[in-house]
Amino acid sequence: PRKWDEADLRMAEAHLRTAATLGSPGRYQVEAAIQSAHASARLTGRTDAQAVLRLYDALLMLAPSTGARVAHAAATARVHGTERALVLLEAIDPALTRNYQAWHALRADLLRELGRTQDASEAYRTAIGLSQDAAVRRFLQERMQGTIQGQ
Repeated sequence: PRKWDEADLRMAEAHLRTAATLGSPGRYQVEAAIQSAHASARLTGRTDAQAVLRLYDALLMLAPSTGARVAHAAATARVHGTERALVLLEAIDPALTRNYQAWHALRADLLRELGRTQDASEAYRTAIGLSQDAAVRRFLQERMQGTIQGQ
């Protein structure tokens, strides 16, 4: 199956533009706009990181879920840097993130970028242990190996 059908992407964009004229956006419209911003890279060759971050800011106002906060930290890294993103990520309540694989995976990537290889490796191990998907586990294992080997 085709994952990136340009006609479907353009139709989705048209629906989002129509929805934007109907009143104040809700959670699902903002989430769709975030996906659209990422998908637009397929058409334009780049992701507008500032726009993605602004959309996550809006999503946090509407639906401040753990997943939204983790994704907001990831978007922050692209715009404002790794250190600021790590501060945001680690400010999330540990009771909500203890078993949240995406939190540990992002934390590992941020720590890796900061050169904190031992901490990054530990975070990768935790993320691997929490992952249900074999392909995700392999990806994280490769990232961890690259961290250990200094790549």
